[in-house]
Amino acid sequence: MRRAALVFAVLILLGLAGTVGWWFTRPKPLEVPWLRVARTTFLDSVAGTTTGVVDPARRLWVQPELAARILEVKVHRGDRVKAGDPLVVLDGAEILDQMRVIEATLPVMEARIQQAETRADQVARDADRAERLTREGSLPAVQRDNAASAHSLAKLDVVASRAALQQARVQFDVARSALRHTVVRAPFDGDVLDVDAEVGQIASPMGLGGGKGTGSGRSGAPFAGASAAASLMGGGVGGASGLVDIADQSRMAVEVDLDERDYGRVRAGMDAQLTIDALGKRVFTGTVDEVYPFISRALDQNRTARIRVRLPDDALGQVLAGMSVQVEVLVARKENVLTVPTTAVMTRGGKKVVWRVIDGVAHATPIEVEASTWESTVVGSGLAEGDILAVPRGITSLKDGQKVQVSEVATP
Repeated sequence: MRRAALVFAVLILLGLAGTVGWWFTRPKPLEVPWLRVARTTFLDSVAGTTTGVVDPARRLWVQPELAARILEVKVHRGDRVKAGDPLVVLDGAEILDQMRVIEATLPVMEARIQQAETRADQVARDADRAERLTREGSLPAVQRDNAASAHSLAKLDVVASRAALQQARVQFDVARSALRHTVVRAPFDGDVLDVDAEVGQIASPMGLGGGKGTGSGRSGAPFAGASAAASLMGGGVGGASGLVDIADQSRMAVEVDLDERDYGRVRAGMDAQLTIDALGKRVFTGTVDEVYPFISRALDQNRTARIRVRLPDDALGQVLAGMSVQVEVLVARKENVLTVPTTAVMTRGGKKVVWRVIDGVAHATPIEVEASTWESTVVGSGLAEGDILAVPRGITSLKDGQKVQVSEVATP
């Protein structure tokens, strides 16, 4: 009996030892982060590949129509001007001298016309008399022909004299128009951003002689208008050739480039999030005003599409021309949809799957993806609100049916 009891005790000890050994050497469940599937608002956006710059929707570098010395500069940076207000006054003394000379010649030309008309009348009578005498046979035909030629020349002299008078009057009107252009005026209501004019300098339609010198704006060389050089959405201050830089800041906009792959996704009227660094990363919601109908090849390795985004009214007065802006266009918005982090979605056998955890076991669950971004994916079917998902984040050893231990809430 004692021997049987001893054997039984040994067997029990061996069993306990085996159980303890198995407990410490058993496979442990894989520890993975997790999350709970919930309904949220899904946003799909397109970010600009470049930093945008705030510019007025209308901006002009005002140029003179003629070359003349500057007599007076009537505006300074920061001034508010109305359409027609004088900006710069040019020297018109030479034009006034020309007008006086032309005005003095007008009476002389009028007298010459009267003289030519009187002579033409006299030559006409002589030609009529020569014609009559020739018919009577008392005057040779050659003298009649000479009289007729003299009459023709006299009439042409009258025409030429009248044309010369008309030409002088036109020259006078042109000079008077040029005199009006010696006052360079504001083409529209706006703010003066810069002044590149000093008294004594020679201004011309091609820019200032001896001035500060200006380059071309962001959008290229300006074009000449009736009284201004225009560069719509141009560069910064001093970015075009002219006397005064005027901007209508009642409407502000941002130009920014997108990757060409996003060209078809962005349309006019879409909302755009505008983050302005100079205002402490203040965020405004603008509106896509225009999608340019071309793909730029300015960068050798990239192709870009350009858009213009209009700033909202609440940004006016806070945002200044030249401020840098980060632009993100909202191209899609879905309310109250099931979403999961895109990092939780994997591809297996050509299908999208997620790891759904049920009773501590991970199951590869096929899902239907309705929309996706780098951060978030909309699930159309395959999951329900409240499901627990494992988010392996780089763990490739996870297998279907494997036991897992959820350790923390994964953040998307």
